[in-house]
This record gives sequence, structure tokens and C-alpha cells, in this order.
Amino acid sequence: MKTKQLLLALAGSLAMQMAQAQPWNKLPGGDVINTTEWFGADFNSTIPLSIETRANQPINFSTNNIQRMRLTESLPGQVIGSYINENLSGNLGIGAFTSPNVSQPFSLLHLDNGGSQFSGYRPWFRPGMTVTNGSDLGWIGLKNEGGDLNHLTLAWADNTAGDGDKHTHPIQCVA
Repeated sequence: MKTKQLLLALAGSLAMQMAQAQPWNKLPGGDVINTTEWFGADFNSTIPLSIETRANQPINFSTNNIQRMRLTESLPGQVIGSYINENLSGNLGIGAFTSPNVSQPFSLLHLDNGGSQFSGYRPWFRPGMTVTNGSDLGWIGLKNEGGDLNHLTLAWADNTAGDGDKHTHPIQCVA
């Protein structure tokens, strides 16, 4: 009899644990929160807040059901224009990335405002910041010249379609 009661108690306690689990896959998804709830680590925390995926998946940030930022998963062997085997792993992209030509962040930091230009990309863009907007691409970063020799470099590219002589001064210094 005691064994039966113990098994019943164990089964009941297991059922309660399952009943209190977070319903991660419920539809429409998410939970209603109020103004006193927040996501983070309290001031008494002794370990850092960790946001991670254990699977090889990106971490996407969205507002109003629109993706605003993406931290890429491991992405070795990617193709950008004529460059093959590019490593886009761990790049942070802020913006839409909706163009087939600019669908992933090209460098460690990439700001995209509906850019479609990739033709100015170079394999040494990784340690820098890329900006794409319409048919323009800009990049600033450290270009490695071998060993410990790096040069601060600014690169700019525009579409190859003839649009007259609009860009006679593509880089401007404003005081």
C-alpha cells in the first residue's frame, strides 16, 4: 500500500511539474506581460546574462513583427558576388537585409537600409562596418596588409548602371 501511495505521489508531482512548464510552442506564441516585468539580470546576479542558441541558428531581434537586427549563426563558405568561401559567422546586422544581393551582414557590423549593392565588397571587409543603402555601399575598418600591419581604410561603391555624373564627390569631409 505504501508503495502504491508513493508511486501516486510521484506521478502527481510529475504531473504538476508538466502543468507548470512554459508553453513555448503555443499559438499565437508569447505571453502577455505588464509594465513591472523585464528581461535581464538583477543587480545581485553573480553570473552574466547569457542570450544564446545551442543549435546553429541566428539570434533575431524584432519589433512590431519586423526583424530589425540579426546576429548570424556559423556561416562559413558563403558567396558574395564573385568572392567564394567567405566567413559571415557572428556578424551583426542592423536593418532589413531583404535584397537577394544583401541578405546577410557582410562584416562584423553591417547597417542596411534597403541596400542592393554588393559589387564593392572585398574579402578584407570582415573587421569593419559596412553600410548599404539603395545602390550604394560604404565600408570603414582595418584592412590587414599582412602580419600586424593594418591600415584604416574607407571604401565606397555605387551601382554600375549609368546614372550620369551624380557622384562627382562621393566622399565628403564636413567640418
